[in-house]
Amino acid sequence: MELPVFDVPDVLNRVEDDRELLAELVTLFLEDYPRQLDKIDEALSQHKAHLVERLAHSLKSALANLSAKRAADAARQLETMARAGDLHGATQGIRHLQDELDTLRHVMEQFLQTSPT
Repeated sequence: MELPVFDVPDVLNRVEDDRELLAELVTLFLEDYPRQLDKIDEALSQHKAHLVERLAHSLKSALANLSAKRAADAARQLETMARAGDLHGATQGIRHLQDELDTLRHVMEQFLQTSPT
């Protein structure tokens, strides 16, 4: 079974169907995640596996809280590779995560277009 990109019904349930609140949370995430990704990329380029692991874990948690299940899974995979010290795999893992985040951004932007402001 393929994971959803952005499980809106699931996350709406967690915010008590408050679409305005969810729109705010999504907006904040979209503004913040590029910095998080840059930090992961920088830690990876410095061969700091422990830092990559910690940063990927943090991003995974944020994604899971937003029911962004495919990207959260990609972050989990990156976290696991970094924990194992597999920086070559982590380099591929961050590319996969970036692809998932690009897809997520598009889906979240569509959500924002249909949500109250």
